[in-house]
Formats: sequence, C-alpha cells, structure tokens
Amino acid sequence: MVVSLAQVKSRTDLPVVVLAYLYFVMLGIPGAMLGVAWPSMRQTFALPLADAGLLLTASAAGYTLSSFYSGRLVYRLGYTRLLILSSVSGIAGAAGFVLAPAWWVVLLAGLVMGIGGGTIDAGLNTYFAANYGPRLMSWLHASYGVGTTFGPYMMTRLIEAEQPWQWGYVVVALANLLLIAGIALTARQWRQPETPAAPSGAKTSLRQTLRLPVVWLNTALIILIVGVEFSPSQWTPSLFTESRAMTLELAGLMVTLYWGSFTVGRILFGLIGNSLKPAFALRACMLATILGAVLVWWDAGPMVNFLGVVIMGLAQAPIFPLIVTATPERVGSEHAANAIGFLISAAGVGIAVLPGLVGVVADNLGLELIGLLLVVMAAVMFALHEVLAHHKAS
Repeated sequence: MVVSLAQVKSRTDLPVVVLAYLYFVMLGIPGAMLGVAWPSMRQTFALPLADAGLLLTASAAGYTLSSFYSGRLVYRLGYTRLLILSSVSGIAGAAGFVLAPAWWVVLLAGLVMGIGGGTIDAGLNTYFAANYGPRLMSWLHASYGVGTTFGPYMMTRLIEAEQPWQWGYVVVALANLLLIAGIALTARQWRQPETPAAPSGAKTSLRQTLRLPVVWLNTALIILIVGVEFSPSQWTPSLFTESRAMTLELAGLMVTLYWGSFTVGRILFGLIGNSLKPAFALRACMLATILGAVLVWWDAGPMVNFLGVVIMGLAQAPIFPLIVTATPERVGSEHAANAIGFLISAAGVGIAVLPGLVGVVADNLGLELIGLLLVVMAAVMFALHEVLAHHKAS
C-alpha cells in the first residue's frame, strides 16, 4: 500500500512506517495459514481435531506474556532492539515447526513464536498510537490483513502442489531475517520512547494502570473481538471440507477471501475513517459481523457461505484498530503503553481461548455447531461494546 509523505511527520518517517507495515504483514502469516495447514499437520502427528486448541494456547501464552510486559520492554530496550529480538524469536519458532520430530516440539515452537509476535504487535501499536493518527494505524492493521490473506493462499498452493506444510514456516523464518536487515538499515530513524513524542505510560506501574475499570472492560472486549476474528479462519476449513463436502482448494479459497476482504476493509477504512464517528462505525461493523456469522451458520450453499465469510471479513476490519487508537484518550497518555500492552496481551488470550473452545465443542458435538458459535460470540461482542459505551458515557 502506498504511504504519501503528507501522511507522516517527516521524510525520515517513511522508511520506518513502511518497515512497520512489513512487520505486520509477517505477523499475520503464521496464524492465518494454520487453519489451512491443520488438516495436514494433524495427519503428520496423528492428532485429534481439537488439538489445534493446544497449539493456539501455546502460541497465545507466549503472545500474552510478552505483550503484557511490552510497555516495560519498550522503555528499557527501545523499539529497534525489541523488534530485532522479536524477529529472532520468530526465526527460532519457525525453525521449530520445520524441524519438529514430535508434537511437543511444535507446541514449544508455537510458544516461542508467540513471544516474538506479542512484542511486535504491542510495540508497534504503541509506537503508532504515540506518533501517528487513525489513518496510518488503520493501514498498519491492514498490513496485518495482507499477511493473513497471503498465509492461507501460500499454504493452499503448497499443499495442492503436494509439498510439505513445513515449507510455509521456512517462508516465515526468511521473512524475519529480511526484517532484521531492515531494522539495521533504519535504526537511527526510529523515535525512541525517551523522546517527548513517545508515550510516557512505560513509566507508570502496571498496578496503577490495572486499577482503571475502563482497562478491564477494554480487555474483555478485545478478547471477544479477536476470538471472533480468528475463529472463522481457523475452523471454517474443517467445517467446509469435513461437514459440507467442499474441496480443500475451495475451502482454502474461502479463508483467503475472508482475510482478503478483511484487508480491503482496513484499507478502505483508512481512507474514510476520519469522516465517521468511532461509536457509529463500531456498532455498524459489529452488527454486520453478526449478519455474516448467521449466513455461515445457515448453510444455504457455497455462495451463501462465501457471502457470509466476506461480510465477516469486511465488517471486522476496523474494529480492533479503532479500539487501540482510542486507548490513549480513554486511559490517559501516562497509562497508554501499559494499556495497549494489556490489550495485545488480551488479544493473545482471545486467539487461543475462543477458537480453542470452538474446536473442543465441534470435536465433541459436531462441526456444524461452529456456525452457531460464531453467531453467539459476535452477539456477545456487540453486547459488551454497548456496556463499555455506557460506562464511558457515564
């Protein structure tokens, strides 16, 4: 995506913004391609369907731990060293997936990769919230959507070509190597947290931030948002192939379209978002998410499934960045770095817990319950947002 000089604060910001976008592209690849890789992966290790929840939990544990403390890490290490360490963690985790001789090694690799992902996510969200406006923040998250679109497409092509699923993680390792080189080239152009432009929340204790009720409400909402966001990509391939007789190619295409529409939605919102009231945009997008989930649950044929998946992708696109961008205003600049770290930490919980629960229910009670669970989670997400809006208003 093109970033004009008028949208950044100085000419030296442009390489930093572009590199941050590339980091978010890479961040989106592993989690999104897992849903397509999982049928092959579980055959490799002779696993039941629900064991995907264990891998999601392992990854989320690392993601949650690192992002929870990201405010302190940013302050102590600075952004560039933090990103380099995150890439090293990503390389180590990807190598574990490629070389794993047993399932427990894959779980450990997921934990390590999650640690790197959590620091990238929280660190760059903090950087953009402190230095840029909603447009560049939305496009940062659109870059994540580019990765989540590319990941399933790449994995589908690999499996169709009868290549091992492990090759997808080779790509992840190589991408992280290139990003380290990018950091080395742009290190002097990053604003560090000691400067006045950086958030001061890293100097505020975690306990002080956790005393704010709005932080807890935001955290619970993010868990639901991310759980609803990731569940379709994780479980619709299994639903469509094992219960609705679709080919793997068509199911993989559905996931690619889901993340593709998600990415398009974030790009478009970056263009028009400043003209919309955030509360209105959030309500409209959450209601549309419920509609898309109902269409997936309905199972009226591939075209209706296709429509439901696309609506869910488009509708959810701006929700997460809107919540993150509003965080400094809601909690105060002195709490912003800690609060954003908590949100990204909660996102890791949402990625693991809700899709994992969906997998357990589907494994025990039937795959067709996946659609119903998507509807229920989307409805609860909307209800919790209304509680938060009332709390803010009061």
